[in-house]
Amino acid sequence: MSAFNVAKFGGTSVANFEAMSRCAEIIENNPQTKLVVSSACSGVTNILVELANGVKDEARRAELISKLRDIHTDIMSKLNDVSSIEARVDALIEKVATLSEAACIAATPKLTDHLVACGERMSTHILTRLMQERGIDAVRFDIREALKTDSDYGKAEPNIEATKAAASEKLVPLCKQHVVVTQGFIGSDEDGETTTLGRGGSDYSAADC
Repeated sequence: MSAFNVAKFGGTSVANFEAMSRCAEIIENNPQTKLVVSSACSGVTNILVELANGVKDEARRAELISKLRDIHTDIMSKLNDVSSIEARVDALIEKVATLSEAACIAATPKLTDHLVACGERMSTHILTRLMQERGIDAVRFDIREALKTDSDYGKAEPNIEATKAAASEKLVPLCKQHVVVTQGFIGSDEDGETTTLGRGGSDYSAADC
């Protein structure tokens, strides 16, 4: 495959419908862009980190989850058809609620990684659908299938050789046929457990891909 562009969008770039639409326009204007790496929507990771630290006050926990839901519902409300993604986003929010309850009992780095990774997982469902509605041949890819790391939760180090092999097998073929939307910041260890590269890890994800 000939060289292609990788576009990385941070949280403010996917903060709302208008911001995501500008991202899509950038992709439309550069046909060489075949891989899009997205962060969570602006403010979402902060919410998830607070929940992961263990919010024992039920009212505060409910408030944070409601805010999380509102951020994503607001963007989806401006799409023409969310039938393919709404249930998936709702399931991730329910996962956040369940994990945040567990964090009140015992917050661990492993649990934290599973919880905070939900931000990128949600934003990429929505961004992919928005791009599809604009006529872009976009598909969503779970980067955990390609970005392999050690098990140092919260600050995982990528396994370069394993990542290269997995990306060549699973990611590159998709990029030959579609615009692929995937997540920054997250990966998986050799046991398939979700890991994160730490704050700012999306930049590394884009470079590594």
